[in-house]
Amino acid sequence: MKANNEIDEDYLRLIRQVPLLPIETEQAHQKARELLSKLVDHDEVLSVTEIGYARVLKRLIQDYSNIKCQGLVKEQSLGSDILQSLMDDHQLTQTDIAELTGMQKQNVNAYLKNKRALPREAREILGKRFKVNPEVFTVRVAGVDTLPDPDEEDRFFENTKNKKNRFAS
Repeated sequence: MKANNEIDEDYLRLIRQVPLLPIETEQAHQKARELLSKLVDHDEVLSVTEIGYARVLKRLIQDYSNIKCQGLVKEQSLGSDILQSLMDDHQLTQTDIAELTGMQKQNVNAYLKNKRALPREAREILGKRFKVNPEVFTVRVAGVDTLPDPDEEDRFFENTKNKKNRFAS
């Protein structure tokens, strides 16, 4: 049993690879994600030290992703760019996003090409998955919505379907 003031060798080995400091570069982010993947995919049972280290490292990775998202929102505010960046960071495909949100793959593709907006439910699912505000996935340019929300569009068409066209003969 180690004394309280002794540093665990597992911990030293891990912090030599990736120190538990705020992640500030894409290179450091990638290195941290690779180490976390090795720990999580580890076939053996993790020590208490490794579990604790992995938890803190995961938080640092999430913090970096959130800061990166906030930077994208401030710089260009295109929800599709934010989603594409998160997909790249988490090595996800359009098919993965479609399965996660329950959308069809072609609709995810259309969103990434700024041809359609995401339904509110899909934005909420993605917000929870990536631990960001769901509104970052709203398609915006200079803070103005550029595409209608599909939910609003559906309600509009439902309301107009039953009304008579006053211009019809």
